[in-house]
Order: sequence, then C-alpha cells, then structure tokens
Amino acid sequence: MKPRLGTVPYLNAEPLISWFRTPEGGSQADLFADVPAQLAPKVLRGELDCAIASSFFVIGSSSLRIAPNVSISSFGPVESVRLFSKVPFEKIETLALDASSATSTHLAQIILAERFGSKPRTFSAPPDFDEMLSGADACVLIGDVGMRQQFDGPHVLDLGEAWTRMTNLPFVWALWIGRNDLDSSVVPTLLRAKSFGIAHIEEAAEFGAARSGFDYHVALRYLAEVIEYDLTEKHFEGLSLFARLCERHGFAPSARLPQVVGEPSAI
Repeated sequence: MKPRLGTVPYLNAEPLISWFRTPEGGSQADLFADVPAQLAPKVLRGELDCAIASSFFVIGSSSLRIAPNVSISSFGPVESVRLFSKVPFEKIETLALDASSATSTHLAQIILAERFGSKPRTFSAPPDFDEMLSGADACVLIGDVGMRQQFDGPHVLDLGEAWTRMTNLPFVWALWIGRNDLDSSVVPTLLRAKSFGIAHIEEAAEFGAARSGFDYHVALRYLAEVIEYDLTEKHFEGLSLFARLCERHGFAPSARLPQVVGEPSAI
C-alpha cells in the first residue's frame, strides 16, 4: 500500500511534491492537499502517513517524528507570510489570524510581543483580507494569498524578515512529519522527491505559476532564491528557539522537539 502524503496547496511546496506527479513518483505515494493547520491533525488521526505540516505542531509532541534533511524554511524575507496593519505595530490591539496556519499565527504574536511590546487580542478567521481588517487593527495572511495581497497602508511586516532580524537565524515554516511509525522506509521517498524538485526547479515554478496565477519569473525567483528546503543545524537552532519562545509565551506546554528519523534526537 502506498503511503498517504499530505501537502499544502501553496507555491512554496512545489519542489517537494513535483516528483509525485511523474509516473515514477506517482507510483510511490498518494498526495492529498490541505491547509497546513489541518495536516498535522490528520497525521495524528491516522488519515495521513506523513505531511508537510506546520512546524508549530511538533513542539512538545511525544507522538510525532520529523523526516531528516528537508523543510520549507527561509532566511530573511519570506514574502508569503505577512502581517498587515492599519496602525503602527506597537499600537495593535486586535489581530485577525489566518485560520489556515498555526506556525505563522504564533510567530506573529511572538514577534509583536518581543519586538514591539504589543500583545493584542486575537481571533482566527478565513483568509479574507477585507473581512479580517474590517474587524481588527491588523491581520496575518499566509501562502499564495499572503504573497499576492496588495496593501496601501505603510504598516506591513514580513514575518520571515522580522524573525531573522530578531535572531539572525532561519525560520522553519513546515516539515515532513509523521507518527512514531514514520521510519526509514518512507524517508528515502521524501528525499528523492526533494532532490528531483531542486534539480527541476524551473518545471516546479512553471507548474506552480500556472496553478496559482503567479508570473513564471516571480514563481521561479521565489522558489530558487527565497525558500530554503534543507534542514541543517542552523535550521534546528532556529526551530529550537521558536519552540522556547512558544513555551515562554504559553503557546506550547514544553519546548521539546521530536526525534528526527535516523537520529537519536531532534537537536
């Protein structure tokens, strides 16, 4: 039986999944798309064997594992995860959070608290820019919607850039995660897909641009120059700091990270 893999419906995942649209890759796994906040729960319920899911869900987890050497990350501006505000960031009192994401919404609150001393009241909402800002001082949008959104106001915060300015570290947005039965039989398939996608980045950009409506050159620059797909020691350092800040701000019960498949611990 082929493994059931979950993926996000965003441009940034294309290099990790494009191989599965080839005859060879399609014979190795079945793909199912959903927003990142829904993928980890589906893994935990056994509906998926593993998924490219929000990194927030691995923090403090005792029942998840991480595939090695692959992530969706950024160092500096990420361009597709942004906070839009009608007021200066330090004056935000209400914040609408994109219900599609868990990682970005917690990161936004951490950055507002740590950098701007702001701890707004928050609520989750569908990713509708006008509706979100009609009921809040600011909103967070992610993925293709966050990347495409135009805003005339002066207060726009790229959360990837804000994180790197604050920490000088990469930010890990998503990981291949699975339950404790995620093992070395699945990992080579995920890494094969990554290698194929990086080697065929132009094709991934072409497909992603056609699907999402972005200009091809915009998509190619984003995939080749903005998003990172490795999971190095520096990426784990950034992930570990995010975990500690989530614990500090009461978003996670502990800063513990799960085991990486093939390694004795996550850090």
